Amino acid sequence: MRVSAGLTCVFWRRFGLILTTLSVLLGSCGLLIAERLPSNPWLFMMSAALICLFAALIRINAAFKTAVVPLCAALAALCSSAADMRSYIDCRLTESDAGREYLVIGRVVHVTGRDRHAVRFELQAERILTESRVGSCDSLRLRLAWYQQADTLPEIRSGQLYQLRVRLKPPHGYANPGGFDFERWLFTRDVHATGYVRRSSDNRLLEDDDPWLIRLREHINAHITRAVDHREAAILKALAIGDRRDITAVDWQLLIDTGTNHLIAISGLHIGLAAAFAASLVSIAGRRLLPLRSMLHCSVQDIAWIAGMLSALAYAALSGMGVPAQRALIMLCVFSSARLLRRHSRPLMSLAIAMLIVLLIEPRSVHLAGFWFSFMAVGIILLSIHLRLGGAQRWRQFIAIQLALSFGLMPMGLLLFQQSSLVAPLANLIMVPVVSLIVVPLVLLAILTVWLPWLCTALLTCAAKVMSALWHPLEWLAATGTPVVTSAMLLSSLSVGSDIEAGELSVDVLDVGQGTSVVLRTRSHTVVYDAGPSFGRHDAARSVIIPFLQYHGIDEIDTLLISHGDNDHIGGAASLIDRMTVHRLAGQQTVSLQHDHRTGCIAGQGWQYDNVHFELLSPPSDDRYRSDNDMSCVLKVTTSHGSVLLTGDIEDAAERALLAAYDGSGLEADILLVPHHGSDTSSSQAFVDAVDADYAVITAGYRNRYRLPAADVLRRYRETGSQVIITGHSGAVSFRITSEGGSAPARYRVDHPAPWRRKALY
Repeated sequence: MRVSAGLTCVFWRRFGLILTTLSVLLGSCGLLIAERLPSNPWLFMMSAALICLFAALIRINAAFKTAVVPLCAALAALCSSAADMRSYIDCRLTESDAGREYLVIGRVVHVTGRDRHAVRFELQAERILTESRVGSCDSLRLRLAWYQQADTLPEIRSGQLYQLRVRLKPPHGYANPGGFDFERWLFTRDVHATGYVRRSSDNRLLEDDDPWLIRLREHINAHITRAVDHREAAILKALAIGDRRDITAVDWQLLIDTGTNHLIAISGLHIGLAAAFAASLVSIAGRRLLPLRSMLHCSVQDIAWIAGMLSALAYAALSGMGVPAQRALIMLCVFSSARLLRRHSRPLMSLAIAMLIVLLIEPRSVHLAGFWFSFMAVGIILLSIHLRLGGAQRWRQFIAIQLALSFGLMPMGLLLFQQSSLVAPLANLIMVPVVSLIVVPLVLLAILTVWLPWLCTALLTCAAKVMSALWHPLEWLAATGTPVVTSAMLLSSLSVGSDIEAGELSVDVLDVGQGTSVVLRTRSHTVVYDAGPSFGRHDAARSVIIPFLQYHGIDEIDTLLISHGDNDHIGGAASLIDRMTVHRLAGQQTVSLQHDHRTGCIAGQGWQYDNVHFELLSPPSDDRYRSDNDMSCVLKVTTSHGSVLLTGDIEDAAERALLAAYDGSGLEADILLVPHHGSDTSSSQAFVDAVDADYAVITAGYRNRYRLPAADVLRRYRETGSQVIITGHSGAVSFRITSEGGSAPARYRVDHPAPWRRKALY
């Protein structure tokens, strides 16, 4: 028994902290797989059990410590995460309070974006001056947009105190399989409500608190803008102050395709370089200044380590102290402290300590992909060094580590983003040494010499020329065949076939906000009807449609059909054509899209995929309609067991023509995509009666500015017996028409609940 206890104590001394850290990580991840938040009684019971376990641990045999301590740690982390989530949900704006105006006083925390017509920012509300309360907490974070003309747009900066009249709604995002979970991201940012600033005489700047750090950031930003061209300036701003707003969507996609986007986000590499740069300068100076060395009570190496940590802290603060920078700073401080304290700490132990500190400070980190990538990357680097990959020669070891990182992180990319770069190993072999040894040091020197404009400009110009030269190999790598491997390719290589049989149809009406996109899948073909809206640097294809297709293992679109040229229907089409293999482009007003196989959209056209018939019912060949909406492509999809009618934005004139052309009976469908997002200019009573749909799906955004769908339209469909589903409230809606007939629809918010995700309203 003594031998067993002794071995247990030895094991605990060597691996106890690592086990505890993994237990805390496991407990913090408990809510990632939970469908709902534990109720208060359950939290009370878990807390009581935790107290009992700790009490028992005091008197328990040491041999059981390895089991009890990790269990207590996991339970404590789970209770803490649940309590944190409960606190957030209690403070979050409720649906009953949505749409109201509030007069708030708050301080600008972060400016998230700016264009010609709007500035977007996060505001920490300190007081609510109206009688209505926002949520149930006194201090809330609001994510706001302020729309103005370009010449009257306010110059909002972090630290300013404003009084604003705002209209708010609960945190809400698109809800689709495989898509980015915006609501979870808002939870990690502790955002309790979103909205916009109303035009009002109450809006005023109360205090222009302009800290020196913010002035320095703005000074560096302005200097970079003046010194170099826009493309390189955007990259240098990201490297200098963590401002990535000016990077274009095309350049950002290029960095993603080549697996080099991590070089632009200030995280472990940049924080480490800043520390190494300062430590090297201090170490060199210390060796040269012999009198100074004799005056110090510690070694030059210790001072170099301290200088490195201080420089990393300053650089992280200058970059805005983002979450990745915080994680990197904590890891650096843990490793540096071990050296300063002369502790012979194993690298894995230091990594465990860093992870434990991060989880204790910010338990919500487990919801961010950067948390997993950063710690896995450090783990791969430590393992590569331990295994002496590449031998003793530095350049071989560097190549081996880069290859290990690229291939080691690939499964994580496939899991979290459904894609990973195939050319990342070669791209990083080019980019990492150049960026880390040339570009970043030049940027750091430019920051240090920002008060010497001529020298700062010269350094920035050199850095910009180096970055300009790097674009060419990146563009060449991205253009060589397929730059990324997707989950679709992986599923194809594993011979994972479709579960849709011949003659069956899968219909997915995606949640793209105020816009339309429908994915129709037969056994071996895919049709996409409309591509959703584009909004600034982003569009529905990149954020919703492509992730959805990759999630289902689809990398080809047989037919992309655009109903008409309004932005909310065609906005994402260019990205779809650019990022996916689209065999045929059909539809209205597609002249702006680049494609070799383009066809129009005329009533009477049709085709068949896997015993499923696709037929265009409108528009007619003659130009009889005055509005583009009425010229929308109306598609009817028919199987032996059910049918779907997709109507675009048709209005009364087109509906009357369809009723006359098909005598009503030809319009019957089990599933109807309600015309024009539920506008009262469409869905006449005669049309609703003729279609007689079991399900009427309305693609309208949550609390959209058009106030769609109209109340009269909802009433007509419900009185006819149709079940109405609104994508902005329910998330993506999925139907399956099989040999047994149509099945009940799957609504994403209902079938995929999560503690942070709002429930379906319809």
